[in-house]
Amino acid sequence: MDGGALAVLAGNSLVTAVVTDAWEGVRHKVAAWFGRGEPDPKTLGRLDRTHAELAAAPPGEVERVRQDLAREWAGRFKDLIADYPDAAGELDGLVRQIQASTAAASIMGSPRAGTRPSRPAPAGWPSARSMGT
Repeated sequence: MDGGALAVLAGNSLVTAVVTDAWEGVRHKVAAWFGRGEPDPKTLGRLDRTHAELAAAPPGEVERVRQDLAREWAGRFKDLIADYPDAAGELDGLVRQIQASTAAASIMGSPRAGTRPSRPAPAGWPSARSMGT
């Protein structure tokens, strides 16, 4: 996969994880990737703003906001890969971790049997019922 496609996949995977129970772990891993091993404080701030923007999106705007945020993160991932080409392999591994974490997590506000979400899903985000679960 070329760097641009990988960056887009990473941006989409990251924004998808925002509304899952896996978010805190994903947040830490992404900040550490940008910090080249140590969580980058600027990235942590950006990740927190991403979460806040998606959570505050009006129901009719959630998908547009999600797409905008994914595009912004794709640009950040692409820029870092351009500066550090060897980081592409690490990003591929990070994307796999994010996707695995997200697949195993429940959507916040849509608990599975025996679980409780740590915070509600953003307004307009699909519920477990609307997703057929």
